[in-house]
Amino acid sequence: MLGCGVLLAAALVLAVRWRTYSLHVPAGGDKDSTPGGRAVQALTWRLCVGAYAGVLTGLLVVGPGGRLVMRLLAATSPEARGRLTEAEAVVGDITVGGTAFFVVFMSIAAAGIGLLYAVLQPALPRGLSGGALFGAGLLVIFGSTIDPLRSDNPDFDIVGPGWLAIVAFTTLAIGTGCFTAVAAARVGAALPRPDSWSFSMIALPAVAVSLPLPLLSWQAALIVVATGAVHLWFGVRPSAGPASPARAQLWIRGLLLVAVVALLPEFLSSLSTIAT
Repeated sequence: MLGCGVLLAAALVLAVRWRTYSLHVPAGGDKDSTPGGRAVQALTWRLCVGAYAGVLTGLLVVGPGGRLVMRLLAATSPEARGRLTEAEAVVGDITVGGTAFFVVFMSIAAAGIGLLYAVLQPALPRGLSGGALFGAGLLVIFGSTIDPLRSDNPDFDIVGPGWLAIVAFTTLAIGTGCFTAVAAARVGAALPRPDSWSFSMIALPAVAVSLPLPLLSWQAALIVVATGAVHLWFGVRPSAGPASPARAQLWIRGLLLVAVVALLPEFLSSLSTIAT
């Protein structure tokens, strides 16, 4: 648990240091390529940034933060000690190996969070405020359908109280969004241009960590694909001129708003069930 605390502290320090960075796709590109080619390059660059930022977020925030939340809920439910959770883990049984495996697994799984932020970022405010909004939106969209606030999760019948779980996981989600935003901006500042030879080599590991996303969450993969298609659609239409980015932003914001509004009732119902 001490190691998890150190990782979270490192995330806080890095977030403070990186808060002045802003994510911008490098302008220009290969002058000999078509508008479609440049749009593909820009989207590939975004996804690469997102994959690396997501891994960082999983390693420093989601993994250690999730483990600490589990420990907190176990500590407030001493009567549950020794019982099995939905994942067949023993409540109160904290091992170094189990914690390390969880953090590493979440580092890979969180690549999906970074990919989502990379394609949704144009529709969000810049900086920490946009990150917080992103984290809250993720919680509404995925919290009651996948994790961590599913009302049908039997773990909430074992550990609690429910209100503490809601507060802890909501705080973790918003913190995850904030760190993802600053990490993506910092990674973007460090990556080479998408039309450079060196970028193609850097992109290969990003592709590798992104491949499991459809298996982990087909819903997240669908959002990435749909939003990526919006980026490409407006990127290949030179006739739209300077208005293309604004129109793409409007469409992405609309897709995000529809998803949040559609899933908000189920999310609130899930919170009510867990709290009671």
